[in-house]
Amino acid sequence: MKYVVGFLRSFAAVTQFSAAALWKGMLALCLSLCTVGLSLAANAHEPTFTTFDLPGSTGTAPQSINAAGAITGSYTDASFVQQHGFLRARDGTLTSFDPPGATTTFPKSINPAGEVTGYYADASFVIHGFLRARDGTFTTFNPPGATTTVPQSINPAGAITGTDAIFHGFLRARDGTFTTFDPPGAPSPPSILRARPAPPPKASMQRGRSPELTLTRALCNTASCALATAP
Repeated sequence: MKYVVGFLRSFAAVTQFSAAALWKGMLALCLSLCTVGLSLAANAHEPTFTTFDLPGSTGTAPQSINAAGAITGSYTDASFVQQHGFLRARDGTLTSFDPPGATTTFPKSINPAGEVTGYYADASFVIHGFLRARDGTFTTFNPPGATTTVPQSINPAGAITGTDAIFHGFLRARDGTFTTFDPPGAPSPPSILRARPAPPPKASMQRGRSPELTLTRALCNTASCALATAP
């Protein structure tokens, strides 16, 4: 009987050891598989980069991408002065565009349908909004009374929003109707900005500088000069 009890105790100890060893082995295997899985997942989600430029571009500035992977923005040509709009399809096809009469073009947003909105300056340095349809046709627009129109975004329904020269917001519906708006309590622009049209900004731009930045500063500087000479 004594030998039987000793055998059973030894068997129990061996069984416990084997179970513990099996548990440790399974745990080690699970940890190894988890590590491999996390490594594969990390590699699968690691971002990839694609660089691109328009032919003859000296600087490319993407502004918006839609759900289909189409990208719009502007680029500076070899003159280092004039900017054009571009559309890059998901397959990498590049299309350069300008609204009729544009001397410089700044696309700002593209919606899921491939419609692009932005603004451009004409030969008289008047800034207009534009809508470029998927087929490449253009519609230019300005809210009533606006001398400068700066669209910023277009939604899936084709509604466009942005600002005008005297800092009012606007909403352009797909049918072309406009609604202008200001948040409650927004200060009114000085009357000098409404009564006296600002002279056009200078066309000359320094080599390598963004025409958009220079144009914006020119408009702001013009406004400041008008305020300074107001009676």
